[in-house]
Amino acid sequence: MRHLWRRVALLMATCTVAAPGGAKPTTGDLFPVELSLWSMDTIDRAGLWDVEVRTWSEVHSGSEAGEVRISVSPHVDVVAGALHRTVHPGLGWRGPSDKRWFLRLKKKNDDPVTIRASLHLPGEAAGDSYDYERLMTLEVSGLSVVTKENRVIVSVKSENGRRFRYGGMFPVALDPDDPDVAVRVDTAPELLSEPVVEVKSAGLIDREAKVAATVGKSGKVTWVHPRTIDLHWISDDVWMRISDAVSRFQFRPARGEGHPVAENVVITVRLVPQQKG
Repeated sequence: MRHLWRRVALLMATCTVAAPGGAKPTTGDLFPVELSLWSMDTIDRAGLWDVEVRTWSEVHSGSEAGEVRISVSPHVDVVAGALHRTVHPGLGWRGPSDKRWFLRLKKKNDDPVTIRASLHLPGEAAGDSYDYERLMTLEVSGLSVVTKENRVIVSVKSENGRRFRYGGMFPVALDPDDPDVAVRVDTAPELLSEPVVEVKSAGLIDREAKVAATVGKSGKVTWVHPRTIDLHWISDDVWMRISDAVSRFQFRPARGEGHPVAENVVITVRLVPQQKG
């Protein structure tokens, strides 16, 4: 039930980069693995309190293992609980439970406490992987603990030699020099031409299709999502024509923190008659 509510919350929070052509937000791809942190809000008289660590995956079988690594700021002592652990987060694991445990922390002073935890899991094919990282900041005062920040900072899948950053409406395809950590996007990609695609079928003329794509730092489309948002009426050959045309569209790239950044866009393309000759 906990993970069902997590999925519902993510669907409600999904957002997208604004795009020319009237594209509307829609539900996209959610990251299928998770590492969560939860802290007690009170400290006992000995200065001790617990932080729960929990891992989960909807794509891994019981036998597939991952690695969790945790770092804690020096303002507390870790008196119990593993900071490095092999886990089996899939629902089919039949061995001793290792996907959930507690860190017992001991307060030194009232300085803020930062906990950073990462989960690395193998992907579906050799060389593929999932990487998930979370940052928690706690304010410690007297016998109380207040969670000031608890957020995902990395959710990246490596597939067929390429990395994809999750966390928005669709994955963002990353170039080799793009960071795993998402940057704040100040301006969305801007299409520099009309979003039209030529097709042969008269029955498709003047129809529209929504396509998700990643626009790289150069303004070129670096990846087209392998399906449209409304695919049911599009044949494979028409989709190939649409995908090929979108891959050649030129954009003014998104900007974040003062420089161009890779970002997704949803484009509503209009289908027009193919030109003769």
